Amino acid sequence: MTDREDVARAIKALSPKSEIMEFDFTPHAPKILRELADEIEKGTKNLKSAAWHCSKSTPHIQQMVVTIERDS
Repeated sequence: MTDREDVARAIKALSPKSEIMEFDFTPHAPKILRELADEIEKGTKNLKSAAWHCSKSTPHIQQMVVTIERDS
């Protein structure tokens, strides 16, 4: 699986209703998203909220802001 496919899978797991769009990521964002998606799919973490953020000063870079809650 390519990084791009991993990122797409992670985004779907994090926010099933979100549309997959074009995003620029830092080099380790795909790994972080993949690990987070794995934990959510396994049920060890619940997604509380997910939001996309795009800074006006750097519109070509979009970031995902995720709030998670760990199962106790």
